[in-house]
Amino acid sequence: MTLGELIKLTRKQKDMTQPELAAAAQIEQSYLSKLENDKCTPSYDVIQKVAKALGQDPMAMINQLSREYASQKLAHIPEVVAECAALKAQQTRILKKRFIYAAAVVVLGMGLFFVGQLSLLFPETAYTYRSDGVIKTGETPMQFDDLMIHEIGETKEGMQARLKSNADRFDRKFLSFHTKQPSDFFQDVEGGRRYYKYQGRYHSPDIRNSLVAILGMMVMVSGGFGFWYVFRFKP
Repeated sequence: MTLGELIKLTRKQKDMTQPELAAAAQIEQSYLSKLENDKCTPSYDVIQKVAKALGQDPMAMINQLSREYASQKLAHIPEVVAECAALKAQQTRILKKRFIYAAAVVVLGMGLFFVGQLSLLFPETAYTYRSDGVIKTGETPMQFDDLMIHEIGETKEGMQARLKSNADRFDRKFLSFHTKQPSDFFQDVEGGRRYYKYQGRYHSPDIRNSLVAILGMMVMVSGGFGFWYVFRFKP
């Protein structure tokens, strides 16, 4: 919208004639006519007078004009130049802020995606330890081994007797940890203690990691949409 079009539109909305507006603004009617038809370039003083006669703020009126028109037709007015510079600086700040928000969302999404992919929140590797039964006080940790215990000088007959006595005591249990223990270990239980030996590790998928990765993808897409919005709808 040009200045002339805005003055004419506002005057009609106020139900004022050209002579009435010219008299209120203390300018010639012929000059007002040229002004409404965009046939002259007014000073800021004239814009102020016309705006005041219409009950408007002069800068508020100028801000309603198209930027192209203001930069071409009103660039000689210092007040307009200063206002345009202030608006441009404000728009730049808004654009930067939106860009930073969009970038932060993308970075957050990437972080969540890799956290889910690498199973950083919910480990999927488990280390398993096995115990075959409760070892009583005075018994060797190898009480439930299937081989002769040479460390205590066990004979074949002694091994068979030991295995036979273990038959009623055999009670295999497993423990799993997401971090490997420093070594095989004992655990005190009722009636004695259990000796747990390392058996190996296995992969146990956790759906929560997939959900975190999916959430990360969704957040990244949102950030990408934010970038599109920033550049598509610049202030």
